Amino acid sequence: SVMNKEYPIVAYEKLEEYYKPAEHAVCLCIGYTKMNQVREEKYKDSLERGYTPYSYVHPSAVVLAESVGGNFIMENVTIGHNVKIGNGNIFWPCSHVAHDTTVGNFNFFTISVAVAGHVSVSDNCVFGANCTVKNGVKIGKNTLVGAAAYIRKDTEENSVYVPPKSYRLEGRSSLDFKL
Repeated sequence: SVMNKEYPIVAYEKLEEYYKPAEHAVCLCIGYTKMNQVREEKYKDSLERGYTPYSYVHPSAVVLAESVGGNFIMENVTIGHNVKIGNGNIFWPCSHVAHDTTVGNFNFFTISVAVAGHVSVSDNCVFGANCTVKNGVKIGKNTLVGAAAYIRKDTEENSVYVPPKSYRLEGRSSLDFKL
């Protein structure tokens, strides 16, 4: 094991040798590998081993949901009124989930994701940086939304959505626009 000043860092398989389940909670900050399935497996295994899921909410986050059990919410995240959040989700900085939205389990919201109101997000989805989900949309299980994509219709399970390519406006100069 590697030691730090307060707690030894140990292999997950040896967790109980150093950290008793009755005395410690587990925060699983595992990325979106295999559409979040690795985090889901470790989360369920840690519950079976007797650990309580630990939720982290950064002090600058604005969370108006009633419960945030077992999730990791980073700085400047906004979660609106009447939002229901499952377990094992990760919200990177500046993400926004609007009112009356349901977020399932084991989703990954990268930086600056915008989810409008009345959206239903299933399980094991990944949202790329700066993507937007229109109000009232249902996101199917295992949906991968690419960076900067705009989702305006329901998605299908196990699907991938990417934005159109950026292109140069021929014959136009940036100086032609009044900004």
